[in-house]
Amino acid sequence: MQKLGKINWTTVAVWSAVCALATCVGCNDNKLKGLKPVEGVVLYEGVPLAWASVSLIPLDAAPGARMASAVTDENGRFEARTLGGRGALPGEYAVAVEKFIAGKDDSAVEEWEQMRAESGFKEPKPGETTFEVVAAIPLEYSNARENGLTASVPEKGVKDLKFELTKL
Repeated sequence: MQKLGKINWTTVAVWSAVCALATCVGCNDNKLKGLKPVEGVVLYEGVPLAWASVSLIPLDAAPGARMASAVTDENGRFEARTLGGRGALPGEYAVAVEKFIAGKDDSAVEEWEQMRAESGFKEPKPGETTFEVVAAIPLEYSNARENGLTASVPEKGVKDLKFELTKL
């Protein structure tokens, strides 16, 4: 896995909020109209992937196309949101999945994988501390344009998306 160095999660949260607000500049509504429900689950090596980031990036670059995002819960389940509203606009999406854990090197990933294999392991929620992190899953999954993960959101929405990730 790839080491990313020290991250201050408070700084990450502040910059995420700034980016979210910048995205909304010029929006007249608090919530985007036409959003359809989008729910699903992410599995890694057959086990639900807790606290992973899921991004749905529109394949259509037309005006009005919007990215949707989510964070999986402790059961690997997610519900996409777009500009503060629940769901995503109908269309075709490329999907990126990222998961980082505290650690300095690949030994942290090996320990995490071993704990995940144990019955009853409950993954801790990400904290607001500064620590070094490593990618828990292959970084290739973070490249939505090249990883092969896609999602289709029909007019009625979709509640059974399933992304099954493996070691590459």
